[in-house]
Amino acid sequence: MLAHRSQVSSSVRWLKGYPVAGGQAHGPNRKYQVECRDVLTFRDPELTPWAADGVDVPFDLPDTRWTFDVAFRDRAGALVVAECRRTVGAVKQEDVAAFAYKVESARKALDIPVAGVFIAKREHQIGAIKVGQFNGIQIAILEDRSTPPGFNITFLRYDAERQRQCRDFLMHVPPDSLALTGYPVTLAHGKASGESDCG
Repeated sequence: MLAHRSQVSSSVRWLKGYPVAGGQAHGPNRKYQVECRDVLTFRDPELTPWAADGVDVPFDLPDTRWTFDVAFRDRAGALVVAECRRTVGAVKQEDVAAFAYKVESARKALDIPVAGVFIAKREHQIGAIKVGQFNGIQIAILEDRSTPPGFNITFLRYDAERQRQCRDFLMHVPPDSLALTGYPVTLAHGKASGESDCG
């Protein structure tokens, strides 16, 4: 259960209402953070912003001030944070390792469960997927301009037995908005079993 802010250790300060500081995104990067926030809350409507609009949320932790691109509180009071990257190339393992460090720092300092999601508009190197999986960080691909209710998100994981990357592709289609032409297609709609194939 989440402690009230006044009960949190004095070594951790939650920074609601502080002046805008470094680490704040602007322009298309900020827009992508908002898109990521909206997609995550669409998928789990019980997530609420940790502070303000939930974007660029700073925390003073024992080692330094860290700003998370997106920060939520879940129904149980746990912290859910996301890193949102608009990289041109594939995300590197060092990027995911740096985010995992921030997540672990928050876990230790806040003494509450902290979940992390690393979202990028492009691919992740296989090492980045391995580092994320080892540290309990979900790895995902979400293209620019992906907004609810219609968007695709792909969660990546590594299957050590097969020594390959696996993709869990989720398509959210708004009601009455799907038109398929030109090819024979079978569209199955129903509850997923939670299984997916490695490819």
